Amino acid sequence: MNRFRLDDLRKRLKPFRLYFYPRLRSTNDHAATLRRDGRLYCPAVVVAGHQISGRGRGGNTWWSGTGSLTVTFALPTDERIPAHQVPLIAGVALHRAISGLTSISDLKLKWPNDI
Repeated sequence: MNRFRLDDLRKRLKPFRLYFYPRLRSTNDHAATLRRDGRLYCPAVVVAGHQISGRGRGGNTWWSGTGSLTVTFALPTDERIPAHQVPLIAGVALHRAISGLTSISDLKLKWPNDI
């Protein structure tokens, strides 16, 4: 069961469009499928409560257990920001936001955008 209200989350995420799934193989693969099928509208967030076949750097695979949240952001392109810098910028921004909103003192940023 979700511990948050999807309708409320959708409102708070605007202008991002929320695509939520309780279980996916990969949020990134699903975002690519939605885009290929013309059903992904940017900016968007594809979220899974449980991911069973994620991919990482260098061909590494991983999964997320119960209580985890995996996310893929789909952003419109901006020629002023090189695409390869976006994951690191997002990770730093998320780290700052979580640190500022919580009392977690040992929050770490893992390459390049895992918190």
